[in-house]
Amino acid sequence: MRYSVLLILLIFLLPMRMLGQQKECVLRGSLQMKGGESSRYKLVFTMTGDNFKGYAITYMQDGLELRSSIKGSIDKAMHIFSFKETVDLGVTMFEDCMVEAHVPYKLLNGHYSLRGSFKGKKNDLTCSEGTISFEATKELNHLFEPPKMEHEAVAAGIDVKSKPGDGYEEKLPPNTLTLTADVEKVYDFSADTCRMDIWDSEYIDGDIVTLVYNGRVVLSDYTLVRKKKQVLLPLTEQVNILTIIAENEGKVPPNTSRITLSDGKVKHNAVASINKGQGAVIILRRK
Repeated sequence: MRYSVLLILLIFLLPMRMLGQQKECVLRGSLQMKGGESSRYKLVFTMTGDNFKGYAITYMQDGLELRSSIKGSIDKAMHIFSFKETVDLGVTMFEDCMVEAHVPYKLLNGHYSLRGSFKGKKNDLTCSEGTISFEATKELNHLFEPPKMEHEAVAAGIDVKSKPGDGYEEKLPPNTLTLTADVEKVYDFSADTCRMDIWDSEYIDGDIVTLVYNGRVVLSDYTLVRKKKQVLLPLTEQVNILTIIAENEGKVPPNTSRITLSDGKVKHNAVASINKGQGAVIILRRK
């Protein structure tokens, strides 16, 4: 009888103990409304499997803190962080206009980004909308990083998955540069031809690019895949201009492509990270 009572107590207390050990997650970010207004925003929640519950705080410009309870989930297959405000804990930001968001997360240069759109809902009608973003912190890495064994394999350069949406990225060489629409890079070469390899080294989300070289399209509306696409670029001029144009942003923005440029003697590594319609410019200078 004594052992039966002890067993019942263990069955009851173990889930309670595990619940008490749940780690509280805190994400800090901001809400940017279409009208131009912005507010700091914070989520505080605990995970149960892939689901979570907690509360949100909106920091108004007049110093007022507005709170509401939240519930949400993480879709690790589609890489979507979803949540919605459910119950007012006082007064809400938009007079009962509750924030609802399905935010994509993406691994870029070893850190996860969490940025997307949100809508305010009141009685199932949209009452506000804009952009929500969260700071890239260790908290995001802990939330979204793959299981340890697979993550270590990827860090060692092993492609543990190859299906679209796998969420993994190759280990980047230490001299890899990130190219944006605001960054123009110059590379020097001594040969007559430069070989360019371009591919998607993260998870495959349908990024499409067009390459323009010295004013001529050399690759049009190409969908990036894990396999490298090779393009030969003749260095006919002393200064040659290569532009990588983002035709879309895939399932998860921005449009990202991994690039290598080599003339057989030197090799340069870069990652282009651009929004739809933008172009990253690389100048190939012949010595």
